[in-house]
Amino acid sequence: MENRYFCPECKSDLLVDGHIILTAEAKSGKGLLLFEPKLGNYNFRKHANFLLETGEHVEFYCPVCRKNLSEKDDSLAQICLQDSEGDVYELWFSELVGKEATYKIKAGVIEAFGKDNQIYLNHFGHEPTY
Repeated sequence: MENRYFCPECKSDLLVDGHIILTAEAKSGKGLLLFEPKLGNYNFRKHANFLLETGEHVEFYCPVCRKNLSEKDDSLAQICLQDSEGDVYELWFSELVGKEATYKIKAGVIEAFGKDNQIYLNHFGHEPTY
């Protein structure tokens, strides 16, 4: 069984044809973003007309129920991951374009990914180490 990525609200699957699909809202409007499911890979696809600037804040939404995935935190959005063993994790990721930070969390244990992962550790009760 492959990893399952899903909305924390409606539990709808977000992984389609090898990409995690989320609705995003930025200064230029709304669009769909297709993310690589491998943690630590920050490549994504979007329509050419959906413009994103480095450092820009983006709000993320479930494409099924339209739940704001950013509601609990101003800097991070959340989806869920169920691995091939059946374990479920919270997945938090940066909402700033170009900031590479992702956190996989279960029972208070945090795995951090991305070159900028120290930036948001204080959101989880950990002091960043620079």
